[in-house]
Amino acid sequence: MTFELPAHVASVGEARRRLRAHLTRQNCGDDLCDTAVLLVSELVTNAVQHTPSTRVRCSVGLEAGKVRIEVRDQGEVFIPGSLAHAAAEDVNGRGLYLVAALSQEWGVRDHDSGAGCVVWALVSAID
Repeated sequence: MTFELPAHVASVGEARRRLRAHLTRQNCGDDLCDTAVLLVSELVTNAVQHTPSTRVRCSVGLEAGKVRIEVRDQGEVFIPGSLAHAAAEDVNGRGLYLVAALSQEWGVRDHDSGAGCVVWALVSAID
């Protein structure tokens, strides 16, 4: 499944709704669905808040109990070693740390067309 949304804060909720509906139709378990929805929320939020994007594209793939989420933005490539450290009192700044903690793997790559980057996360059902 792939969908594109405006790079606006309201799109975060829409991405969550679309992903949950898709995973529910695919009979994914509740835990896998909840984790994937949280991941897409963090990835879309990151694209909306930290890039000059006007649109974000979400792609979701399912295979053998695993969900791969990709969010493409129109920004520059993010360098993983540059994660900001949030202070205890900060409201923001923990999204990619959460992505790293909840996913089996995650990463960032240039988009094939050269415009923007793709942040992806892979999550699987817990046995």
